Amino acid sequence: MGNRSSRNLTAHMRSDLLIRTLDNLSQEEFKRFKDKLSHSDFEGKGNIPRGRLENADRIDTKNLLIQFYGEIAAVEVTTNVFIQINLRDAAAKLREEREKGKKLRAAPHYGGEIDLRYATSAT
Repeated sequence: MGNRSSRNLTAHMRSDLLIRTLDNLSQEEFKRFKDKLSHSDFEGKGNIPRGRLENADRIDTKNLLIQFYGEIAAVEVTTNVFIQINLRDAAAKLREEREKGKKLRAAPHYGGEIDLRYATSAT
């Protein structure tokens, strides 16, 4: 049971991280992100077809990233696309948040992992 819930929590954390990251982009940055994403071939997996991204909002785009690349790779793809479109600050923030999430998840609490669904953020 512990392994399943920690995997689900991790997936939930990655999904939340992606949507928070995309929400922080301006409309123009988001448009450039989707355009570059439709041309990016991450580790030979191809790209998300332009037609699927064209009218996608931020939530749809997050879901497409996870569906197409998987939860772990979706964060890496997003980081790589940010770098390609010169959003280096956004890429650095995404990496920082991902690492912070890894550290929190690994922190011991009563002999197990912290359930971050009940954690509050300082922001």
